[in-house]
Amino acid sequence: METFINFNQENQEKLQYIQEKTNQNIESSIITAIEIYFKQIKAQEDPLARLKQSPLIASFEGDANLSEKCEEIFRHSLENK
Repeated sequence: METFINFNQENQEKLQYIQEKTNQNIESSIITAIEIYFKQIKAQEDPLARLKQSPLIASFEGDANLSEKCEEIFRHSLENK
């Protein structure tokens, strides 16, 4: 199957820049972009995948039982102030 795409000047320049930085030909650059976009869309459909991609995951250190002991930990932190 052949597909023809007409890019405006800005998109042509972007594609050329991508090719220069990745050393890929046009086809490989477009295929890679499609794969990345596809994965992003699929991840949006899966709440667990979205959560795993969240910058909040593993972004702090704390008690392993934080969710179960949150009130106790909070009270303790208030008492120590």
